[in-house]
Amino acid sequence: MFISLTLLICSTLTACGGQGGSEAKSVSSFEQLQGLSTKLQNQFDQTMAPITLTDEIISDFENLPKALNLSPKQFKAVINTALRGEVKLPEGINDEPANKLNDFARKLSQFKTAILATPEQATALVTRIGEGIIKVSVLVTEIETKAKSPVVPMVFSKKDKAKAEKEASEAKKLSEDVIAQLNDMKTKAMGLPNQAANSITKFSNTLKSLGIDNTDALMKAGKNLAQEQGEKALNQHKDLVDAAKDVKASVKDVSKLAKDPKGAAKDTVKDVVDSAKESAKDVAEGATK
Repeated sequence: MFISLTLLICSTLTACGGQGGSEAKSVSSFEQLQGLSTKLQNQFDQTMAPITLTDEIISDFENLPKALNLSPKQFKAVINTALRGEVKLPEGINDEPANKLNDFARKLSQFKTAILATPEQATALVTRIGEGIIKVSVLVTEIETKAKSPVVPMVFSKKDKAKAEKEASEAKKLSEDVIAQLNDMKTKAMGLPNQAANSITKFSNTLKSLGIDNTDALMKAGKNLAQEQGEKALNQHKDLVDAAKDVKASVKDVSKLAKDPKGAAKDTVKDVVDSAKESAKDVAEGATK
């Protein structure tokens, strides 16, 4: 019975180790738990970047013409072409001024695309963070279940078991820290669509002040997209909360089983663990739809 549970664990966890294991190991459940918040924080920073860049772009609008000795007409032409995704410099501009103006035009073009995409990207980020919160419970259960497995030669050595027990002793505190970080990150991510809408408005108003046409459509598109994605993020948040309750119930059953494997038959062990795996898989697939 113990061996059956251990073999099942080794087939489902990502790095069982042992003397006969492969040299190239996948990332273990504990390592996934350690890196979860860092990975999602990087994605949050990338999504936030266009919002942070807004003031820099507006500052360039104010300072670059003076620094490069450009007329309002010349600078306006550069902005118009950049907003269309092109880089076209006025005649007679070369050397260092041309390089600086070329860099600005590319940055402006990329900024416009990125800031308009931010509301939708923020909504996708909220989903990924929610999935991460759900995944924490699954990872902790995997870690604890592995630590309770018996030593099996060539599969799960004494060294492996000692490492697994150490990780299990640290998993609860680590999971609490990760969940707190992800909940804070999710709250901030749910506010990104509105922040993006404000940045789009600020950007568009600056363009208007420079005499750039067609900014009304840009503002309207940004506001509508931000509102739509904000509402979508809230709905996805509610769905993820319900899904998390289902997964929590499933992993609780597996955790109880791991504490008393002698009290269960081999078929029951396999059925419950498989059920927990399927529940986690269904939630992950459902959250991305």
